[in-house]
Amino acid sequence: MQKTILITGSTDGIGLETARTLVARGHRVLLHGRNAEKLERVATELAETAGDGAIERFTADLSRQSAVEALAAAVA
Repeated sequence: MQKTILITGSTDGIGLETARTLVARGHRVLLHGRNAEKLERVATELAETAGDGAIERFTADLSRQSAVEALAAAVA
């Protein structure tokens, strides 16, 4: 069963490896990162193995409450 999964901090480290694994397993992955350029590179890389509509990207600095609220609204 395909799930939709939000991964915060998905541009490097554990978040990136988690995103790679979940995309490879066929899940729809919502990528989050603070840096739009890094996020775009990751999304492009993962799109090579993902199906159509399997990846969405969200840029937000989660140290700012207003950005947290905006991210929550965008994901909802």
